[in-house]
Amino acid sequence: MSGQAGKQVAPVKCKGWSVEKPALQWSTDAVRLSDVTVPAPGPTQIRVRVYAASINPVDWKRVMFPASGSGPGVAGSALKGFKGMHHKPPNYPYPYVVGVDGAGEVESVGGKVTGLKAGDRVMFHSSLTNAHGGSLCEYAVMEESVAVPIPADGARPFSYEEAAAIPCATWTAYVALFDKLRIEPGRSIFVLNYHDGIEMIDQILDATEGYGVDYYLAVTNTQDAESFTDALRFGGAVCLLSGVLIPNSNVLFRRQLSVHYVFLNGLHGHPLTRPQLRYIGDQVAKLYQSGAFRLDVEVLPFAEAAKALDRSATGNVNHKKLIVQVASP
Repeated sequence: MSGQAGKQVAPVKCKGWSVEKPALQWSTDAVRLSDVTVPAPGPTQIRVRVYAASINPVDWKRVMFPASGSGPGVAGSALKGFKGMHHKPPNYPYPYVVGVDGAGEVESVGGKVTGLKAGDRVMFHSSLTNAHGGSLCEYAVMEESVAVPIPADGARPFSYEEAAAIPCATWTAYVALFDKLRIEPGRSIFVLNYHDGIEMIDQILDATEGYGVDYYLAVTNTQDAESFTDALRFGGAVCLLSGVLIPNSNVLFRRQLSVHYVFLNGLHGHPLTRPQLRYIGDQVAKLYQSGAFRLDVEVLPFAEAAKALDRSATGNVNHKKLIVQVASP
C-alpha cells in the first residue's frame, strides 16, 4: 500500500468539487465537479481517502474570499504599516477544492509522520489556505497534526458521517465554552441563535431579577450582539463565533465586559497552534462518546454537493447537519 516505508507515493487523479477563481457572490455556478490531481503528502503530511464531508457556512463563503488575503481572521488588514501585525494575512489560493470538514481513511503518509499510518480512520478540519485539503474530493492532503483519529472503541462508535459532522461546529463550541468563556457550574449562559430577537433581553433580565447572565454566546445572530450585551451582568463575558462586535469601549470599560472571538481555522496559521486542533478533537470525541451531545445528519450523494452548499447559503436547513457521502468505505 502507498505510504509504507520504501515506497514512492505518487500524485493521485480523482474527482472533486473545485473553485477556479473568486466569485462576487455565492451561486452554484461558482463550484464544479471536475478532475483533480491531489499531490503526494509532504514529509509531515498525510493523504486521506475521504468518505464523508459536512457542509458548513464557511464552505460557500470561501468562494468569495479574495486571493489577496482579506478574508476572515485577517485582523488589522486595513491598518497598513501597523507594527502590531506580526502575523502575515493569509493568502487564499485559487483554484482550490471546497470543504473544510471531512472523515476518511489515511491512504499514505509522509516520511516524517509517526503518529498516523495508512489505514487509520480520521476526521479533520482542513485549512482554508490549503488548495488540496478540501473534503469535497475523493482525496485530501493535510498536516498530520490536524487530523484526529476516530475512536475505534468505546460505547458509542463513530460512523464516517458522524465523524465528518463534528469538527467545525462542535470544536468551535468547545473552544468558545471551555477556552474563551471558561464556563463554570452554577453560572448562567445565554446562547443566541439566528431566530432570537432583541425582545429576549427583557426576558433574560426578568428571569435573572435584573442581574443578567454570566455568559453570552452569539452563534449566528451577531448583528444584534451589541444590543444583547445589555443582558450581561457586570463583569460578564461575550463570545462571537462569526462577525465582529464593535461596541462603545466606554460601555465595556464601565461594565468590565470581556469580548472573545473564535476563528477555529485560524489555528492552522502557526506550527505551534496547529496541534491544538487534534487536542480539541480528542476532547470533543470523548464528550460525544459519553453522551454529552448527539448528532442528527442528513446524507446527500456526492453529485449533489453544490445543492447542499446552496441549501446552507439560502438557509434551507434544519437541525440536521448536511453530510455529503463522497465515497463508500
